[in-house]
Amino acid sequence: MVVMLTYVAICFIVKPTNVTLRVNETKVCKNSSISFTCKAKANPEVHSYQLHVNGVNSTDENSNGSWTKTMSHEGKYRYSCVANNSVGHEESSTVIVTVIAPVTIADMKKHHSVIEGRNLTLECVVAGSSPNVTWTHINSSKIKKGKTWNITKITIQEHGGYICEASNFCGLDRKGTYVDVECNLNTEFTFMIREKNSKLTAKLNDDNSKEFRNKDEEFKNKIKKVIPECHKHVVHKIELSMRDVDL
Repeated sequence: MVVMLTYVAICFIVKPTNVTLRVNETKVCKNSSISFTCKAKANPEVHSYQLHVNGVNSTDENSNGSWTKTMSHEGKYRYSCVANNSVGHEESSTVIVTVIAPVTIADMKKHHSVIEGRNLTLECVVAGSSPNVTWTHINSSKIKKGKTWNITKITIQEHGGYICEASNFCGLDRKGTYVDVECNLNTEFTFMIREKNSKLTAKLNDDNSKEFRNKDEEFKNKIKKVIPECHKHVVHKIELSMRDVDL
């Protein structure tokens, strides 16, 4: 008796499955390069892969499923890939890629001159994606967050250098300016004549001030100066100095 055995090979022909898109970076700086890799299972084998951007075929089709792209524009992009064989095609899930523009600060005025008591606005014009911006006053180390620093009734102590610094994921930029605060000679100051225990008030630039008229060296040596160094001023040949006079 002869037994005949017949083997039947069953071959399953299917369209691509398990399509995946891998990206080496999902957050990059503008003009950086990203690598994309698309993989899938299929029978017969995949003969081509396509890369889609924001739901649109980017016309980048190849047989190995690999791409390298230079990201030249900031923003968020939705990438997916499609695997094709003779049976059909299948698309991967979406991968979000964020492209960030580095921060840059526009050239600013190098020097500001303002009279004390007046207002001053320092403006930092910044370009780039979601920048963090701060101003720093070098003399006092005081920090102000934001692109604008509004200084009201500026004082002598607020003179000096100011630095604007902007930063984000891609780095930082900084620029500076210098503020010169000029004395306001219209400001009124009070002087104490200690031996008489009385107060004298006068405007430093008031040439007709009776209080300063005909005052001599003895008067100068009997007052305690309470004004900043920058207010040294000669009124009718009387120089007001920083030192305290012991009577």
